[in-house]
Amino acid sequence: MQLLQWTGWVLGISLQLLVIAAILRGKLRSYPILFALIIFEFLSTIVMVAATLDSGAWTKETAKYYWITEVIDYALIYACLVQLLAQAVSRGQGRRRIAWVIVLGVLFVLLSIVQSYHVRPHLWMNQLVRNVAFGSMFVNLTLWTVLIRQPNRERLMVTAGMGIQLAGSAIGHSLLSISRQFVWAGNVVLLSVYLLFLYTIWRALKAPGTVAINGTNQDPDEALHRVN
Repeated sequence: MQLLQWTGWVLGISLQLLVIAAILRGKLRSYPILFALIIFEFLSTIVMVAATLDSGAWTKETAKYYWITEVIDYALIYACLVQLLAQAVSRGQGRRRIAWVIVLGVLFVLLSIVQSYHVRPHLWMNQLVRNVAFGSMFVNLTLWTVLIRQPNRERLMVTAGMGIQLAGSAIGHSLLSISRQFVWAGNVVLLSVYLLFLYTIWRALKAPGTVAINGTNQDPDEALHRVN
């Protein structure tokens, strides 16, 4: 398991740096919350590595820190999805729907906190993160259906990457909640989908800032504005 953990850290930090570099090359205005998300994940990974090296093992304090970062991480993912959805819809009626998405999202999280509560914090947080990831997939699906009508390969790939992360997280945390026998499988799923998420985001952003829309190459923000 230690080999898997260190492999994940090395590959994760490498991909995080690649995504950060890709965003800084002209994508920051389009993806400010995504940039904040990757920066937070990079810093939290560094702190996690340092904490593990310092203690030499997984401790209660390490676990507490891990779950705090997980909650913040998924809050940023949800915020990123809402921001992309707000960019994709037209003003007026579309913006009101975004407001409803935010309100319903907050209510869903509050209900998840109550519904998933368990006296054992590990089980509680596993179930909470699983529920939040599953609920966020509906926002991701909504964003995907909107973008399908506005062909933008870059944003579709970013949305797909987040969808992979959310779906994989829901599956991985479900496995962790079932039994100790499935802990290794849950960890493998969580690591694999996170690396795939970072790779997909990097592939989406590393290409020049043009996409094919109606047979022409246009800047994503400009093209999206014209469609709206």
